[in-house]
Amino acid sequence: MRRMMAMTALMTMVTVAGFAATQTQPQAKPPAGALDGTRWSLKVTPDAASAAKGEKAFDDVLVADGGLVTMSECIKWGFKPSKYTTEQAGSGMTFRAEQTSKKEGASVWTADITGDTITGKLVWTKKNGTVLTYSFEGKKAVK
Repeated sequence: MRRMMAMTALMTMVTVAGFAATQTQPQAKPPAGALDGTRWSLKVTPDAASAAKGEKAFDDVLVADGGLVTMSECIKWGFKPSKYTTEQAGSGMTFRAEQTSKKEGASVWTADITGDTITGKLVWTKKNGTVLTYSFEGKKAVK
């Protein structure tokens, strides 16, 4: 009787494991770190409301490495390298990164990437609550 119960339990576990394995399908989205090893030259431009607050356009370089992203100009303002995410979107992908600075607040970068082109939006919320919005576009930099 014990042997029969053990055999039934084993068969149940094998069946469940087999069912779970058939239900797991490969994901279509690229893994975190999908941009690792790339550099992107960006032109970042304030929207009208941010420009009216005195914000100016600036050039930046987005660098992805080790699952982290760094923006060359923003690092000067104390924004730390941060994790980023990507998801497959048609023939390209979307990108998102959130960065923080003890002195300057928080920023959220979102973008669409197709081939060697990136276009997106930066929303920077300063420590005092001021929200600045920028658009950016750029190209993958050649190493």
